[in-house]
Amino acid sequence: MDFENIIYKKENSISQMIVNRPEKRNALNRATRLEMASALEDTERDPSVKVLVVSGAGGKSFISGSDLTELSTFTPLEMEEFASTLGQRFYTRFEQLDKPVIAMIDGLCLGGGLELAMASDIRIASDSSRFGQPEMLLGIMPGSGGTQRLSRLAGIGKAKELIFSGTMIDATEAFRIGLVNQICPPD
Repeated sequence: MDFENIIYKKENSISQMIVNRPEKRNALNRATRLEMASALEDTERDPSVKVLVVSGAGGKSFISGSDLTELSTFTPLEMEEFASTLGQRFYTRFEQLDKPVIAMIDGLCLGGGLELAMASDIRIASDSSRFGQPEMLLGIMPGSGGTQRLSRLAGIGKAKELIFSGTMIDATEAFRIGLVNQICPPD
């Protein structure tokens, strides 16, 4: 499979999906989400694959969220269609995969990137990673399951604080509140 926005490979029973848009800090646009969905389907269908690892290329961002340049061009009807197909359902497909999903987080993990990480079974972060749901700073709420998943992982009080304030936290704080399972050096 050839993709433009992701690198997808399978080796030793491990499927690896790498978001490869470092010039956009691995922000998710429609094309990237469609490619990820296709790779996810392949992982799901392949009985030799035992685990999926998701990461971001470039070393600066896991995924910095949705590509706001693209979203700003959507009409209200296009936004509703996007939210119902490539929004929450997109992340739920990762969450419900019958194989473990590991998010390998290095750098920024914001908005939709954090939502994908929270939909993963295990989250391993580099010590230089930063996390947040900054949508509130744009006047919108996390719309793809982020509010529910964050409160399940970090507790309702901490989730409200992070969502209402748009504050970013470092890997140490993310580990302390249960958002990530492990912290390690970037390499």
